[in-house]
Amino acid sequence: MKFYEQFPENRAKSGIGCALYSKNATGKFSIVLPLETVPVASAAAGSIDIDVTTVPFIGKIEGKASLDEKESEFFVHRDSIRRLQELTGKTTEFLVVNPDYTGYRYNGTVSIAQSDATSGDPLKGTMKIIPSEDLGFIDDCFDLLQQTAKFSSPIEPTRVLKKSEKYEVTIETDPADATVTAESDASGCASATVTGKKLMVTGVAAGSAVISLKAAKDGCASWVTTIHVIVEEDAA
Repeated sequence: MKFYEQFPENRAKSGIGCALYSKNATGKFSIVLPLETVPVASAAAGSIDIDVTTVPFIGKIEGKASLDEKESEFFVHRDSIRRLQELTGKTTEFLVVNPDYTGYRYNGTVSIAQSDATSGDPLKGTMKIIPSEDLGFIDDCFDLLQQTAKFSSPIEPTRVLKKSEKYEVTIETDPADATVTAESDASGCASATVTGKKLMVTGVAAGSAVISLKAAKDGCASWVTTIHVIVEEDAA
């Protein structure tokens, strides 16, 4: 009989791809953002010294657990800032989802800040979560998750048009039967319509507008991405 067995941790090889989810209005959890580092605010109990004069050693008992604030970098662009601003200042229930659908839940509040900019490098920011409650480990969180309707084809972040010029593109989604809608925050500058999965943006007058594209499907969390449209002045 061997008392010292070897147990190679082969399962750890598949332990890639954790994600941070937050509870939404449906009571389920949907993805927050693509993140390089997923913040886990778990608590480990501290200890308290017990010093009794009649005993020649100092003992310890379990003390209060401490929840430390967590920081995670994210890529700064209009879409990520908008999504995080929806959570900023609100107590939110977060769920860290592991590749085997185990998970860890905690409550916390979010604040965001932009990091220093370096020319030629992707712009990053810091998302800070101040945890308020450790809700513990979940053995199987699959049924708590809500699929997100997302864009599976590239969406240009910026488009320059002339007056009356049209930009057309066919948009693909995942799931494929998700619907796409478009809204311009300055329709007097640039208008946007979606027919089926075909987006049409039209330059109306000189200036700029932000076109918000929303992918949605019943039973799924929606996802919004944006296009910044610049309409140029007519040449003199």
